[in-house]
Amino acid sequence: MSSIFVDKAKMYDSLAKTLSCKKSIKAHMKITTNEVNVLLKDLDNCIMPYTCPHGRPTVIKMSKSDIEKKFERK
Repeated sequence: MSSIFVDKAKMYDSLAKTLSCKKSIKAHMKITTNEVNVLLKDLDNCIMPYTCPHGRPTVIKMSKSDIEKKFERK
């Protein structure tokens, strides 16, 4: 019979990722200006601010031209 070895670091990492997703702001949720400012401050203090724990982007870069196209101004 083989024993199961659980790496605590991997387990904690997985748990943290799951909890962060469950508690994240979802589409169409309304938040206050103060909550936005706190989130941006927290993001600025992150070691890896450009992706969520699962690798999805948290920030995207768009040129002025890209924005104008989205609003059909170009």
